[in-house]
Order: sequence, then C-alpha cells, then structure tokens
Amino acid sequence: MRAHCAGPCPARPVECPFAHLGCTVAVTQGERDSHMEKNTALHLSLLATATAALGRAAESQALIVAEHAALLRPGGKLLAAVAAAAAAAAAASERADKAERASASAEREARSAQGDARGAEAEAAKAAEELRRLRSDFVAFRVTVTKELELDRPRR
Repeated sequence: MRAHCAGPCPARPVECPFAHLGCTVAVTQGERDSHMEKNTALHLSLLATATAALGRAAESQALIVAEHAALLRPGGKLLAAVAAAAAAAAAASERADKAERASASAEREARSAQGDARGAEAEAAKAAEELRRLRSDFVAFRVTVTKELELDRPRR
C-alpha cells in the first residue's frame, strides 16, 4: 500500500504548485491538472502579487545598496567618519603616550624625592642625637661650673 500511495495513485493528496504563492486548494494527484486549468486566473493573480512584492523588495534593496555605496565612496559620510575616528584615536593614543611618559618621569622624581627625604630624616636623626649629646654635656658642664662657683664663693 505504501508503494502504491507513494507512486502515481490518483487518490494521493498533493500540493498545488502555486501553494507557496498562497493557493490553499487541497487537491489529489488525479485532480491536479483539472485544478490547474480551472484556477488559472487565481494562479496568475497570486503570481502577479508575488512578482509585485518581489519588485518592491528589489527596489528597496537597490536603495539600500545605493545608500551604502554613497557612504563608502571617497568623500562619503562613512569614510569621513572612519577617517575622523582614526585621527581622534591617533591623537588620543599620542596624548596617552605623553601622559604615560610624564607619569613615568613623575614616578622617578617621586622615588628620588622619597630617597632624599629618607636621607634627610637620617641626617635629622643624627643631628637630634648630637643635640641630645651636646645638651647632656652642657648640663654636666653647668653642674660642674655651679659647683666650682660655690666652692670659690666666700662663705658667710
């Protein structure tokens, strides 16, 4: 039975050749030729509608292609925008490089200043230690002088 239905059986349901254009009539293999003759006007109308829609789509695509071509042609907006963006990117890259060089220089100067500050702190610590030693020596000297002055002063 499957072989019979898959073959030339006149009772087998088939799709109208114009179904993809909108014909919704259900036909069998045996009725197809008759359907095609009786519905020629319907099929021509479906074909005309599809052809007009295809023409409109082609016109729309042609406009899009023309717009894209205008954008890409020398002096076109897109090419000019791309060139401007490239120039802006190059300028930004140059500024970034300059800032990076300035930053590296500032970092070197900061490290040098930190080294100088550590050196100055060490010198200040040495000076503070020397001042403490001198103060201690001065206090000892004053005590000694005061004692000597007391000894040299006449007693009453």
